[in-house]
Amino acid sequence: MLDFSDRTTDNFFLEELNVDIRDPAYLDNGTSRAKRLRCFLNKVDPFTAVNTLTALWKYREAVRQSLGRDEWVTNAEGQFLSLINRLEGKP
Repeated sequence: MLDFSDRTTDNFFLEELNVDIRDPAYLDNGTSRAKRLRCFLNKVDPFTAVNTLTALWKYREAVRQSLGRDEWVTNAEGQFLSLINRLEGKP
């Protein structure tokens, strides 16, 4: 998940979202960071999912821009915004 380690993932979720991502409630699908995130997103309400994904997107973009990297995913922002719109119930 991005460039996070287990420790930085835990810190990000605690500091940015006030969530303990290591809570056993988010271990249904396994212990990897990606599996915990998927489980978390499947269990929370759409508002929380949008806030979480937005925080992760902002982090991703800040890192990418600070390193001067070009976008490597075709239409990444458009895909992200489309997902957010679907979660928010927008067309």
